[in-house]
Amino acid sequence: AAASQVAASEEDGLTMASLKAASRLHRHVTNSGDSTLSTSPTQPPPALPPQASLHRSRQQQPQAAPGARATSPAPQKQATIHCERDLPLSIDWRQFDLDGAQLLGEGAFAYAYKVHHRGLGKAFVLKSLKRTGDGEFSQELCNFRKEVTTMQQLEHRNVLRFYGLLYTKKLGLTIVTELAERGSLHALLHKRPDERLSGLRRVLMAKQVASGVAYLHSRSIAHRDLTSSNCFLRADCTVLVGDFGLAAAAAAPNGLAAVGCVGSFLYASPEMFLGRPYGVATDAYSFGVLLCELALRLPPEPDRLPRLADSRLAFAVDVDEFRRLAVQLAPPDWPAGAVQLAVECVNPEPDRRPSLADAARRLDACTLPSAVGRVVL
Repeated sequence: AAASQVAASEEDGLTMASLKAASRLHRHVTNSGDSTLSTSPTQPPPALPPQASLHRSRQQQPQAAPGARATSPAPQKQATIHCERDLPLSIDWRQFDLDGAQLLGEGAFAYAYKVHHRGLGKAFVLKSLKRTGDGEFSQELCNFRKEVTTMQQLEHRNVLRFYGLLYTKKLGLTIVTELAERGSLHALLHKRPDERLSGLRRVLMAKQVASGVAYLHSRSIAHRDLTSSNCFLRADCTVLVGDFGLAAAAAAPNGLAAVGCVGSFLYASPEMFLGRPYGVATDAYSFGVLLCELALRLPPEPDRLPRLADSRLAFAVDVDEFRRLAVQLAPPDWPAGAVQLAVECVNPEPDRRPSLADAARRLDACTLPSAVGRVVL
């Protein structure tokens, strides 16, 4: 929302001061803490779109034989979640401990809760559609529907797993996904400063992000909101790309996806920020910002990650200043090849950015023993 309020030229008010002010607003809006779920019920949503239908169990009771003694019918399940992969074919939603739900975070269109399932003995994330007003509900539902449509066709080791869709009175319309036990990459980098992260470990994380987004691009999907807050970590520190509410289909691997600025302006490519047509290369720019963030362990705000003071370039990352900071702040084992890759990814010209598949291959090469510990620029 903050990005949409920033004009596209200096004459319209796009200045470094306005960018920093919007950054402060962004920090204020996105800060959230843990709390328990309110017990007040939500209003039922409108009819579900066809692409996001609720799977229900409709068991038919057998007819009793003539003269047979009547018996009470077996209780029917009100609703089940259609599931795939490593779980049973259906999950009884009534086994979710909704009273014990914990708020994990809040996005533009939804709340994310950690909810334990009694029957399976494991926790899931229930992402509940947020309602901020009647006038905005249709857009929220559109993004929610888009996220379901996108997630149900994805299966990759570095993409957050989707398990199903359900509706409850307590949470309303809800997406069920796996729980990434270690939280977001943003929280690891900036809210747990005492946790040491070697350069090699950070490069491996970056490679996993690149692999996940490259998979999206192979299916002609642009993420359009790639940030450290939308990357999550399993207990074994595997990184997962998630939050597909703003994902869009691209006509071709290098084709145009859309126009208009969406997602976080801190990671937005110049072409997106300036309202020009863009394609999957916009994700490459966002990944470059994320790679800078990993190298420096600094948030990508303009007063931390240096930006060019040129509105015509939408305040793209100042690569010369980034190189200088990398020498000072990057871990000793952060490879020079990863610095160069970040520089190429944040190139203001989309055609000059590497693909995410190429980025994943180059980061894999950076983890070889001969490439580690050489931050020489």
